[in-house]
Amino acid sequence: DDFLEGIDAFSPIADFQEPNAEDTALVIYTSGSTGRPKGVIQNHIGQIQAIKRSSVYMDFREGDIFGSNTPFYFVAAMQDVFSAFCHGIPTVLIPDAFRGDPENLADFIDREGITAAFITPKVLIYFKKKGTSLRRVLAGSERVSQLFFDDFTLVNGYGMSESAGGVLGFVVDQKYDNTPIGRPIGDEKIHILDENGREADEGELCIAGDVASGYHNLPELTAETFVKNPFEKEDGYPVLLRTGDLVK
Repeated sequence: DDFLEGIDAFSPIADFQEPNAEDTALVIYTSGSTGRPKGVIQNHIGQIQAIKRSSVYMDFREGDIFGSNTPFYFVAAMQDVFSAFCHGIPTVLIPDAFRGDPENLADFIDREGITAAFITPKVLIYFKKKGTSLRRVLAGSERVSQLFFDDFTLVNGYGMSESAGGVLGFVVDQKYDNTPIGRPIGDEKIHILDENGREADEGELCIAGDVASGYHNLPELTAETFVKNPFEKEDGYPVLLRTGDLVK
């Protein structure tokens, strides 16, 4: 309340302009786990599609209460907030201190009646559901191994900053050493390419869809990662994102 006091005395610094689909919406930085952090340029259509995909992951229903459990510097934060709002689902912000604390997180979810949330795999290893409200959990951002729960549905999601968030999903039906990442959630097209750029049973995962626009001030890396899609005629998307991840 103190923060918002007097806000009505201020005027917008610029007139609102209706954005185009490809206009930049935000720049979000990668973690830098493979080198220096890179600013990934997110466009409006990519974020809209990511929000739609997140809604499928979470299987929103009337009466749901969503727990927003991602930090705002993580690409999934946009979907973590707006996907529930777009369905009229109330959203509870889970405190930072509870994100890495399985017991307090479970207490908070039960106390607030949260029905769906994103929880990282390393927390899920020690997580035990309390109460009856939680019915669906999305995991991702790192490998999911030996995780399965009888008392709620677990979805393993795959995505990255460059793909504008989660793109593939798999409903976990048992414990796996290396849990499958599933198939595309939306209209995206997936190709597995060998080192010669030919489709193969094993190789690099490549994504055609409404992905990010590229890297901020890194034109050479953008050209290496966001390449012309040789399957554009069938896919309907001009750009193919090379993820660098090996799959089969």
